[in-house]
Amino acid sequence: MFVILLLYYFSIIPFAVFAGLYFMQYMAYAVLMIVYIRKRRKDRFVFKFRLPKEYKKILNYSFFSILAGAAFTLITKIDIQMIHAYLGQKEVTFYSYGIFFMSVLQIPKNSITSVARSVISRDFQKTSLSAFKEKYHRISFIYLISTLVIFLGIFICLDELMLILGDKFGSDEIKMVIIILAVGRVFESLFTPNTAVVAYSKYYKYDIV
Repeated sequence: MFVILLLYYFSIIPFAVFAGLYFMQYMAYAVLMIVYIRKRRKDRFVFKFRLPKEYKKILNYSFFSILAGAAFTLITKIDIQMIHAYLGQKEVTFYSYGIFFMSVLQIPKNSITSVARSVISRDFQKTSLSAFKEKYHRISFIYLISTLVIFLGIFICLDELMLILGDKFGSDEIKMVIIILAVGRVFESLFTPNTAVVAYSKYYKYDIV
C-alpha cells in the first residue's frame, strides 16, 4: 500500500491505476486467504443459518462494540466542529492539515494492531497475569518506538513540509498544531494496547468510556 501511495504521489501512475491497484491488493488478500484455507483442509464453510447457543452474549457484545466505534468516530470529529463554532473556518483548515499529518503517525499503529490484538486476545485468556504483563509492556514499547521514529522524522523535516504547503497554509499556526497533536499521538501510542485489553475482558462495556 505504501509503495502504491508513493507511486501516485510522485505522479508515476495516474489515479485510475492507483485506484485499480488499491482494489487489487484486497482481492489478492482474499485469494491468499482462500488458498490458505484450502491448504489446511480443516475449515469448512457452512451456509446454514442457525443461532449459536450463546447468541445473547454475542449480540450484547456486538451492540456495545458498535457503540464504542460510534463513540470513537464522534470524538475524532467533534473537536473540528467545536473549533469551527468558536473560532472560524480558517482555524478549521489549519487543524485539518494537522489531522492529515497525524494520519502518517497511524501507519505503525494500524500495522502492529492487526497482530497485537490477536496476541492479546489469546494470551489475556490463557496466560498468567505476570506473563501477560510482560508481553503487554513489550507491545506498548514497540508502539511507542515506531510512532516516535515517525514523529522525529516529521519534526526534523517540518520546515520543509511547510514549504510544500506554501505561504497560505505553511505558517507558524499549522506548525504548532502539528507539533501539539504529534506529541499527543506519541503519548497515546504508549497506551494503545489498553483498548484491546478492555475489549477482550469482561469489562468490554467500558470500552465506550
